[in-house]
Amino acid sequence: LGVTNAILYANLGSAYASAGEALEAENNFLKALSQKPGDPDILLNLARLCEAQKEFKSAIQHYQTLAVLNPDDSSVKRSLAYCYHMNRDFLKAAKLFEELGQKNDPIAFCNAAGAYIQAGELDKAETILKPLLEGSLKLPRAYLHQAEILRLRKDYLQAEIQYQKALVLNSKDSQISLGLGQLYMEIPDL
Repeated sequence: LGVTNAILYANLGSAYASAGEALEAENNFLKALSQKPGDPDILLNLARLCEAQKEFKSAIQHYQTLAVLNPDDSSVKRSLAYCYHMNRDFLKAAKLFEELGQKNDPIAFCNAAGAYIQAGELDKAETILKPLLEGSLKLPRAYLHQAEILRLRKDYLQAEIQYQKALVLNSKDSQISLGLGQLYMEIPDL
């Protein structure tokens, strides 16, 4: 009976989530978990609901539980890293993104570098970026992050070069243009 109730509550939770009734969805997912504790599907639905509602602390708790239950699930770790980042826990986000990057994922490495920059760990970010900037895969975000590091170090000339390289790769990225504009605002008058 408990398993049947868990399925029923989980399905109700999914229906409420689809209808935009977040509170009812959460309540039903929690009822489902009380009937079937540790169920990965229910936990995943609850974590995603919390993430969508920008309740990152709650999402983190559910993703952490999922990561323990299934330590090889990269998608759970990626979501957990994202929630850490949105919760402004940049070092935890960076370390988890860096771990994901070890699995031949240059985007995760790039995300790790960005999180390290936000945590003030510029040297660590630069170490991660170096192989990305020297490799054959050209990621605009890697050049953007390198430019941000150089701007923060007040090496304005080299920062501008990196922003320009990023713009060549993706001229429509507003963050690159914004960063370049910020750089120009910071350069002292000569």
